[in-house]
Amino acid sequence: MSIVLGGCRPDPVDEILLGEWVSEIIEKAGIFPSEESVPYYLNIPSGSVWFETVQTAADWKILDPGDPFDPMQPLTREWAAYTLINLSGMEKKTSDRTIRDLAASRFPEHISSAVSFGLMDPDQHNRFRPREVMDRSDARHLLDQVITYINTRTFEHHDAQIIMDEDIHLLEEEPLAYDPESSSVLFPAGTQVKSGDVISTGDQEHPFVIAESTQEQENGTSVMVKDADPEDVIDRIDAIGSFDADFSRAEITDLLDGTQSVPETSCTDHYFHLMASRQYSRTHVINGFTVSYTVNTSGIRAEVTRTAPGGLTVFADASLTGVHPVYQWNSSRGNVEYGYFRVDCTTNESFSAGRDAFASGQANLKDIDAARFLESLKEAFARGRDTAALDVPLCSFRIPVPEVPLLNITGTVSLKLDAEGRAKLSLSQQHSLGMEIRNGKMRAIHHSDSQSKAALYGSADFMTAVSFSLNAASLSLTDAVIEAGINAEITSTVHSYDRQGNHTALQTSLPADMVADHAGGTEGILVCSDADAVWILDLILNSSRTLAGRYGFSRQMSLLKPEQANVFPGRRIHMENFHIVERCTRTERERPPAYSQLPESDQIMIAEYVLIGKAGESRSIDITSLPADCPRSALSFVSQDSSIAQVNQNGQVLLKQSGSTIITVSSADGRYRVRCTVHVRYEDGNAH
Repeated sequence: MSIVLGGCRPDPVDEILLGEWVSEIIEKAGIFPSEESVPYYLNIPSGSVWFETVQTAADWKILDPGDPFDPMQPLTREWAAYTLINLSGMEKKTSDRTIRDLAASRFPEHISSAVSFGLMDPDQHNRFRPREVMDRSDARHLLDQVITYINTRTFEHHDAQIIMDEDIHLLEEEPLAYDPESSSVLFPAGTQVKSGDVISTGDQEHPFVIAESTQEQENGTSVMVKDADPEDVIDRIDAIGSFDADFSRAEITDLLDGTQSVPETSCTDHYFHLMASRQYSRTHVINGFTVSYTVNTSGIRAEVTRTAPGGLTVFADASLTGVHPVYQWNSSRGNVEYGYFRVDCTTNESFSAGRDAFASGQANLKDIDAARFLESLKEAFARGRDTAALDVPLCSFRIPVPEVPLLNITGTVSLKLDAEGRAKLSLSQQHSLGMEIRNGKMRAIHHSDSQSKAALYGSADFMTAVSFSLNAASLSLTDAVIEAGINAEITSTVHSYDRQGNHTALQTSLPADMVADHAGGTEGILVCSDADAVWILDLILNSSRTLAGRYGFSRQMSLLKPEQANVFPGRRIHMENFHIVERCTRTERERPPAYSQLPESDQIMIAEYVLIGKAGESRSIDITSLPADCPRSALSFVSQDSSIAQVNQNGQVLLKQSGSTIITVSSADGRYRVRCTVHVRYEDGNAH
């Protein structure tokens, strides 16, 4: 007799290979690929699919080449602890909890740290189970926790220290005055100043100057000076902190001075300081645009308007609020030991452009022959071409870091727009953007929650750019630029039909909305459009003017994946009457039969008495027979509601919007009459 013992089988584990795991870490952490060509691991040569992944992980110290690594092995709990603690950058520490199987692991310090930090836990028997294979979803959950930690670090205390080069002589005496325009510093009479001495001026733009010559005057010792390059006199910089930026404490520079200006306050100084209880506004007129911006405690808001009777009317606004810089910087001459710079902020952009309905243009082109439609439209547009384009820097700002006078945050706000047709869009984003430098390598910090809407009837570009820079005195350590907006290209094809139904298609670069509006009143003309539109969200790190940029830590990247950047599904779409359609139906119009071929009957007969379709599509009322005394050329086609379905005198029907209507076909004397019912279905996903 035999007894079979059975029990519940454990759920299968969805394994993830170590190579895949490390690749996911690098992608989510935003670590830039390694440029090291010499393999760190002999078992992973340059031809391996894992080579770049492993090289990058070793650069960032996620992996240590001294620890054997096989990318084809499954991820275990000990490897998860090892890689995540290394990624976090946290100092290893011993856990207060007893871990019974700690000695069985290759990475006891990492496991103890993971338990101590609350990232991972032992079981109820105080066993960590280091060799246990991890489930993919569990591992990703742990990774998300660590990514959140490294991307949202904050520092409660503020501190900064600048150590001067020991080879320079820095005067201990404080100057009475410094005049950057005359390049002179005034000291009390009798102050001993030698040529080559470095003087600390206390000025943000020119913090250090070098003495060239001295002259005793009645009011003191005057010293002629030249600017000193901060990199030549500073040996080491250490800074740490985070704060909420208060723009009421900012120094603002108007970057539009020199244009026709209509100031709204009595302040005329190019530089001005804002009091906490005050709001500052500035207005300029540039190339027909009224450009204004307002600065208050919470941030900056800009507005652009343009009114052009008979042309494009434009409104755009952009705002920057909730600015919260976070930084840690440790550098010595020629070397960035560690750098962390992140800015949390909110940006909002909206843009709209509209034009008149071309009533006068329609009157001129309504009765024109289809063959000459495009040529005539080009002539009309050439006489009154109207596009709206503007590219301006608005203002720059300098915000002192609280409690640390040596540090400040500077930045700029600029705006660019270019529109040829009607458009409307809005974009709202909460950003957390910046970078981290560690082990001589850099990764990008980027997270943006965004909401966007767009309705496009013509080509349009709109973008705002905001920059932030962390500075020690006048030395820019690191910076970041956020560019957000849209790029949309819409081209039109004009389909013309002569009285015999012959079809001609011509592409045009004229504004799509203008072509469509004119075509609506022209017999034998149909228009379709192709749109290619993408959202823009780019991050530019460490320009050449920064210390980090000069040390090779510059990068530019798009923060949107292709599917996130697409304004329309699949990015490129085809539209008829600005409704999205799966394919072009403008070429499907059947050629009407010759009038002489129509059979005779006692009334007007049509092929279909009910037409059904979607908005943007075309249908045809085909005459199958006519009375002998009713010539085809004398028939009249009239739509009861042209906003739903429009018909021309060839019987071509354009379905415009959801609803139902009746088209009546009648003889010239009204003796013969037939009705065709048209149903236009409501469809989701149009471009409106």
